[in-house]
Amino acid sequence: MGLIPLESTCDDVRRIFHVDTCTYPQSVYLLKQYSVIVNFTVEKPDTSVKLCFRVPRGRVRSIIVSFNKRFSLEQFEYKLKYVRGPYGDIGTIEYENKELGIRANVLNGEISSVVFEPTASQSKELGYQCEYPSKSKKQISPVKHRNVSRKSSRK
Repeated sequence: MGLIPLESTCDDVRRIFHVDTCTYPQSVYLLKQYSVIVNFTVEKPDTSVKLCFRVPRGRVRSIIVSFNKRFSLEQFEYKLKYVRGPYGDIGTIEYENKELGIRANVLNGEISSVVFEPTASQSKELGYQCEYPSKSKKQISPVKHRNVSRKSSRK
Protein backbone atom coordinates (compact mmCIF):
# COMPACT_ATOMS: atom_id res chain seq x y z
CA MET A 1 0.00 0.00 0.00
CA GLY A 2 1.22 3.51 -0.78
CA LEU A 3 1.41 6.69 1.24
CA ILE A 4 -1.89 8.16 2.41
CA PRO A 5 -2.00 11.87 3.22
CA LEU A 6 -2.85 12.61 6.88
CA GLU A 7 -2.44 8.94 7.81
CA SER A 8 1.08 7.88 6.77
CA THR A 9 4.15 8.72 8.85
CA CYS A 10 7.92 8.88 8.36
CA ASP A 11 8.09 5.12 9.02
CA ASP A 12 5.86 4.55 5.98
CA VAL A 13 7.98 6.91 3.85
CA ARG A 14 11.18 5.06 4.82
CA ARG A 15 9.60 1.67 4.13
CA ILE A 16 8.09 2.59 0.74
CA PHE A 17 11.00 4.59 -0.70
CA HIS A 18 13.76 2.57 1.00
CA VAL A 19 15.32 5.66 2.56
CA ASP A 20 16.92 6.10 5.96
CA THR A 21 15.57 9.40 7.21
CA CYS A 22 12.88 12.05 6.97
CA THR A 23 13.40 15.77 7.31
CA TYR A 24 10.66 17.98 8.71
CA PRO A 25 8.68 19.79 7.44
CA GLN A 26 9.82 18.55 4.02
CA SER A 27 11.85 15.61 2.71
CA VAL A 28 13.24 15.42 -0.81
CA TYR A 29 14.24 12.11 -2.38
CA LEU A 30 15.93 11.81 -5.78
CA LEU A 31 15.18 8.29 -6.94
CA LYS A 32 15.93 6.47 -10.18
CA GLN A 33 12.60 6.98 -12.01
CA TYR A 34 11.27 10.04 -10.21
CA SER A 35 11.92 12.59 -7.50
CA VAL A 36 9.63 12.85 -4.52
CA ILE A 37 8.90 15.69 -2.13
CA VAL A 38 7.06 14.67 1.02
CA ASN A 39 5.56 17.43 3.14
CA PHE A 40 4.72 16.64 6.75
CA THR A 41 2.32 18.18 9.23
CA VAL A 42 4.13 20.24 11.83
CA GLU A 43 3.15 22.03 15.01
CA LYS A 44 3.84 25.51 13.63
CA PRO A 45 3.47 25.53 9.83
CA ASP A 46 4.87 28.26 7.61
CA THR A 47 2.52 31.22 7.27
CA SER A 48 2.06 30.41 3.58
CA VAL A 49 0.10 27.30 4.64
CA LYS A 50 -3.58 28.23 4.74
CA LEU A 51 -5.23 24.91 5.62
CA CYS A 52 -4.17 22.99 8.73
CA PHE A 53 -5.38 19.56 9.81
CA ARG A 54 -6.42 17.99 13.11
CA VAL A 55 -3.88 15.18 12.98
CA PRO A 56 -0.72 14.50 14.98
CA ARG A 57 2.37 16.31 13.75
CA GLY A 58 4.65 14.21 11.59
CA ARG A 59 1.90 12.85 9.36
CA VAL A 60 2.35 13.06 5.60
CA ARG A 61 0.54 16.19 4.41
CA SER A 62 1.24 15.88 0.69
CA ILE A 63 3.43 14.01 -1.77
CA ILE A 64 4.76 15.57 -4.97
CA VAL A 65 6.13 13.14 -7.55
CA SER A 66 8.08 14.49 -10.54
CA PHE A 67 8.65 11.86 -13.21
CA ASN A 68 11.94 11.53 -15.09
CA LYS A 69 10.08 9.81 -17.92
CA ARG A 70 6.70 11.37 -18.63
CA PHE A 71 3.64 9.34 -19.62
CA SER A 72 0.33 10.18 -21.24
CA LEU A 73 -2.64 11.44 -19.26
CA GLU A 74 -4.66 8.49 -20.59
CA GLN A 75 -2.21 6.04 -18.96
CA PHE A 76 -2.72 7.55 -15.51
CA GLU A 77 -4.76 5.28 -13.25
CA TYR A 78 -6.95 8.11 -11.93
CA LYS A 79 -9.55 10.08 -13.88
CA LEU A 80 -8.78 13.79 -13.78
CA LYS A 81 -10.61 16.92 -14.94
CA TYR A 82 -9.14 19.98 -16.62
CA VAL A 83 -8.56 22.84 -14.17
CA ARG A 84 -6.59 25.53 -15.97
CA GLY A 85 -3.90 26.26 -18.48
CA PRO A 86 -1.92 26.39 -20.46
CA TYR A 87 0.14 28.68 -18.24
CA GLY A 88 3.79 29.43 -17.65
CA ASP A 89 6.44 29.74 -20.29
CA ILE A 90 6.21 26.06 -21.26
CA GLY A 91 2.43 25.70 -21.50
CA THR A 92 1.66 23.49 -18.52
CA ILE A 93 -1.97 22.36 -18.11
CA GLU A 94 -3.32 21.42 -14.69
CA TYR A 95 -5.79 18.56 -14.10
CA GLU A 96 -7.26 17.33 -10.83
CA ASN A 97 -9.63 15.07 -8.98
CA LYS A 98 -10.63 16.98 -5.83
CA GLU A 99 -12.52 14.05 -4.37
CA LEU A 100 -9.35 11.91 -4.44
CA GLY A 101 -6.96 14.78 -3.63
CA ILE A 102 -4.90 14.43 -6.82
CA ARG A 103 -3.49 17.13 -9.11
CA ALA A 104 -1.35 16.60 -12.20
CA ASN A 105 0.74 18.94 -14.29
CA VAL A 106 0.64 17.99 -17.95
CA LEU A 107 2.97 19.17 -20.69
CA ASN A 108 2.32 18.24 -24.33
CA GLY A 109 -0.23 15.63 -23.24
CA GLU A 110 2.16 13.93 -20.83
CA ILE A 111 2.17 14.02 -17.03
CA SER A 112 5.30 15.64 -15.65
CA SER A 113 4.32 15.71 -11.97
CA VAL A 114 1.52 14.63 -9.65
CA VAL A 115 0.53 15.99 -6.23
CA PHE A 116 -1.26 13.75 -3.75
CA GLU A 117 -3.03 15.76 -1.04
CA PRO A 118 -5.80 15.15 1.48
CA THR A 119 -9.06 14.09 -0.16
CA ALA A 120 -12.08 16.40 -0.20
CA SER A 121 -13.67 14.45 2.65
CA GLN A 122 -10.45 14.55 4.72
CA SER A 123 -10.20 18.31 4.17
CA LYS A 124 -13.81 18.80 5.20
CA GLU A 125 -13.56 16.54 8.26
CA LEU A 126 -10.05 17.38 9.50
CA GLY A 127 -9.17 20.72 7.91
CA TYR A 128 -9.38 24.16 9.46
CA GLN A 129 -8.08 27.62 8.69
CA CYS A 130 -4.56 27.92 10.12
CA GLU A 131 -4.21 30.58 12.76
CA TYR A 132 -1.06 32.59 13.16
CA PRO A 133 -0.27 35.05 15.90
CA SER A 134 -0.89 38.51 14.59
CA LYS A 135 2.15 40.61 14.14
CA SER A 136 1.36 43.33 16.59
CA LYS A 137 2.41 46.80 15.77
CA LYS A 138 5.37 47.97 17.73
CA GLN A 139 4.34 49.86 20.78
CA ILE A 140 5.51 53.42 20.46
CA SER A 141 6.65 54.74 23.75
CA PRO A 142 5.32 58.13 24.68
CA VAL A 143 7.76 60.88 23.86
CA LYS A 144 8.00 63.96 25.98
CA HIS A 145 7.76 66.94 23.70
CA ARG A 146 9.59 70.10 24.49
CA ASN A 147 8.21 73.38 23.52
CA VAL A 148 10.16 73.88 20.35
CA SER A 149 9.62 76.79 18.11
CA ARG A 150 9.89 76.10 14.41
CA LYS A 151 10.73 79.72 13.77
CA SER A 152 14.29 80.36 12.97
CA SER A 153 16.22 82.17 15.58
CA ARG A 154 18.59 83.39 12.91
CA LYS A 155 18.14 86.83 11.55
